[in-house]
Amino acid sequence: MRRRLAATLRMMDVTKSSVLDKVFLADRPDKIVVAKTDPKTKTVTRQPLVDEIIKLVQDNNIDVLVVDPFAETFEGDENNNAEIKWAATFWREVARKAHCAVFLVHHTSKALSGAPGDMNAARGGGSLVGVARVMVTLFAMSEADAKAFGMSTDDRHLYVRFDDAKANLSLVTGQAKWFRKETVRLNNGTTDRPPDDVGVFIPWTPQSLMDGISTATANAILDEIATGMLDDDGKPNGSRYCFTDSRRGARWAGHIVIRHHEMPIERATRILKAWLENEVIVESDYHDPFQNKAKKGLKVVDSNRPGRLVG
Repeated sequence: MRRRLAATLRMMDVTKSSVLDKVFLADRPDKIVVAKTDPKTKTVTRQPLVDEIIKLVQDNNIDVLVVDPFAETFEGDENNNAEIKWAATFWREVARKAHCAVFLVHHTSKALSGAPGDMNAARGGGSLVGVARVMVTLFAMSEADAKAFGMSTDDRHLYVRFDDAKANLSLVTGQAKWFRKETVRLNNGTTDRPPDDVGVFIPWTPQSLMDGISTATANAILDEIATGMLDDDGKPNGSRYCFTDSRRGARWAGHIVIRHHEMPIERATRILKAWLENEVIVESDYHDPFQNKAKKGLKVVDSNRPGRLVG
């Protein structure tokens, strides 16, 4: 923990002296049990450590208490809703009596290890969700996210996403915050031992969906979508481009996006989706004269085009 703190201070350009009376690390991390369950009676017992923690927080005017990991603070069945609820309730007691925020770090279940923003992704009994007032998730970048951002999937292990999952007293944002893993080399090396390398998270902003695509290019793409598909002579044949195509055939509008600005298929799909949500394009039923059948196709709403001035 001291090495992590040292690396964080270095990366944030904060001096050690400025946090000496503001950051406290547990001297006895082996003694963190606040609740024990009797295996015979299944009774959960509050441990004396609860009162010790409350006094420690009050005496030092601590505002935020981080408990990592939560699962090691009670001896019992993690999958038992009643037991895990009581363990969480004791930490809530700490928060209320000591007037501080308590941040419980908990692992996710393997089945939901890729569910950003899902408050039910927590491992074990789901009663913990009911006790917590605010919940967030931290997940590694998925393969789909990496492709959407146009980066190599081999590099995705360097990035993590932070999502709101529950907020009783405010709104869940619905927007992920991203971080990149960096390595900080400490100045603790000796002649006999190399210095320690410690990982830290650095705020990272993904490439904007429309980065590199000018207004002129966007409108050129929309012009082709509005014109529709062409016959062998280069004239409109009456068929419209479509938003979804499981095989990404000739009618898929994403081909036009990629032709005007090379990008991964996933990013082209996200651009079309954004245009649909903003009603730059709309999807409607029409009769395809080229194939003489009813289909769904895209139309461009000229008043919502990029760069169009609204009077």
